Amino acid sequence: MRRTPDSCTLEGGALLGAGRALRNALVRKACLCARRGGPGARVCAASLLACVLFAALRRAADARLHHCPAAPDAASIAAIEAEDPPDAKVSVADATPNFLLIWSTPASSFGLVPRRCLESVFYHHPRAAVTLYSNHLSPPAAADAPPVLRDLFARGYDVRVRPYNLSALLAGTPAAPWLARLSEWRRGPYFYSHVTDALRLALLFRHGGVYLDSDVILVRPLRLAGVAETLRLPPPLGSPYSDLKDALGVESYDAPPPTSLFGSPSAQESSVADDDTDGVRAAPAGRLPMLNGAVLVFSARHSRFLWAAMAEFAASYDPKRWGWNGPELLTRVALTRCAGPGGAPVQVHPPDAFYPIYWRGLERLASAPGGEDGEEQRRAWRRISRRSYAAHLWNRKTAGLALKEGSLLHRLLHTWTVLPAEGVAGRGVGERSNASLAW
Repeated sequence: MRRTPDSCTLEGGALLGAGRALRNALVRKACLCARRGGPGARVCAASLLACVLFAALRRAADARLHHCPAAPDAASIAAIEAEDPPDAKVSVADATPNFLLIWSTPASSFGLVPRRCLESVFYHHPRAAVTLYSNHLSPPAAADAPPVLRDLFARGYDVRVRPYNLSALLAGTPAAPWLARLSEWRRGPYFYSHVTDALRLALLFRHGGVYLDSDVILVRPLRLAGVAETLRLPPPLGSPYSDLKDALGVESYDAPPPTSLFGSPSAQESSVADDDTDGVRAAPAGRLPMLNGAVLVFSARHSRFLWAAMAEFAASYDPKRWGWNGPELLTRVALTRCAGPGGAPVQVHPPDAFYPIYWRGLERLASAPGGEDGEEQRRAWRRISRRSYAAHLWNRKTAGLALKEGSLLHRLLHTWTVLPAEGVAGRGVGERSNASLAW
């Protein structure tokens, strides 16, 4: 697997590059002095000393770059379980698909997209257990719960709401030291987004399961390792793995060095890819992957990778950088810090698996399917139906778009539903119709 640079090489890339140039110049100077002899000996000695120091610093940086924290010991796990024992009903032992979502805004904003996210889960996994962690939503049986939760609950779907306590969830984990400066972090411009970055890691570590952002639509059943009922259908075309275990996905491929991986212009300029061939598509030559945390599959509890990710969260937290503590953190840990022998390997799925559409240029996928844009949408729909488990709708970018009927985004939101549209009967557990994937 290709390794990518992390904070050492990204933030210090220019310094290391300059250091290498200086080292080479010093070595040339030292060799010249050695040939000439005379009063230049002190210069030679200084040059050689600088080379030795540079090599030592480089070795120390490399050691940090590829350091993967050890797995949590039994005492740490016991302390964590004592704080927040997992709900037995959604435990891995029951072989029930277990989905976790986080809702951190008021109930009044729980609109169509999160509704369709939940419906798509139950469409493909009608016996799944779905837990919404929220301090704003009421339980599904409550009169003031969002209508979608009440309707799903009334039809027999296992949807529940649990409040969360950030400090309690991080207690005992490597992310706990981050809490010591919480009052300072709260003043950061992206604090609430960063809280959800930490929450998803802690919740999955404690409970295991599938984490979804609330703007993710499942387009086929997830093949979950160890959950037999999810393995009846084949994996998507071109998938490098037969099932999902400790899995996350590539969002896009960014520009090659020396341009920074994080924040550089993406190589994936189009909102959809052009290639619709069979087989596994190779990554663009020389491009580095950016991972995303909108879909995380860690069915088993106490993942070493998630433990390492929480350690990285506390150690490198930057309140002024939106993606540094989320997508970029997952990229650092998965592809550099914990890659290779002795690390914490994970499945890294290609963009088609979870991110078949890209946030740039999404407006074209909301328009009526005619002309050139229409062909792009038809091509994307065919590819998604063959190659994808899910589609991330990038709600931050699509929330203000008017979706034309028949557009790709409109179809993604209205195909895998279990609740009725106005005046139409819905479906309960075990009543599933076939969604049409024809254009």
